[in-house]
Amino acid sequence: GLTYWTDNADLESSGGAVQAALADDREALRLKDWSGAVVAPRWTGVLTDTLIAEAGGTWSRFEIHGPEEPTAGIRIFDLVTGRAARNPGGVGTRINPSFNYEGSGSISWFLPQAAGRHELKFGGGYTRARIPGHFTQVGDHELRLNNGVPAQVQIQNTPVDVELDEDLVALYVQDKWTIRNKLTLNLGVRYDRVHAFRQDSQQGGG
Repeated sequence: GLTYWTDNADLESSGGAVQAALADDREALRLKDWSGAVVAPRWTGVLTDTLIAEAGGTWSRFEIHGPEEPTAGIRIFDLVTGRAARNPGGVGTRINPSFNYEGSGSISWFLPQAAGRHELKFGGGYTRARIPGHFTQVGDHELRLNNGVPAQVQIQNTPVDVELDEDLVALYVQDKWTIRNKLTLNLGVRYDRVHAFRQDSQQGGG
């Protein structure tokens, strides 16, 4: 099937850096654009009287973009009060999509007469998650206050382009073993592997 949604929302938040109640002006809030899509085909087939197979895959995309406020200036953040002004969360632009590719399949084998009744299932799956990101900072620095008194300047090195990736592999064997219609044992073995890694990032000179 195919599922698609899109939503544009003016959210009173700032990427987790400051709560909306602590925003001193409109530019300390962030406008976020949400969108996504999911495609998930699936096939099931009866191969013989005792064999059933199924296979499928999923492709999905989810995006949360935080465009720069047109009037946002150098961010000011108070380390004591937590109040922020001039800039949404300290970041001018966040382009943050995520993509997932998944495939899985299984074969079920029914054995009615083998020291009882067996329902064997062999299967596995693979998932690749890819999360690229693009970040900029207005003016490449942030001004920090200490309870209203100028205290620090934090220097940035944007634009920054990053990508996080994750591979997931799963293999399993299951056996639903029924003995004399009185006792059922659910047996199985499963193997999972997760490999998360970060690609080389690109960033500005600072």
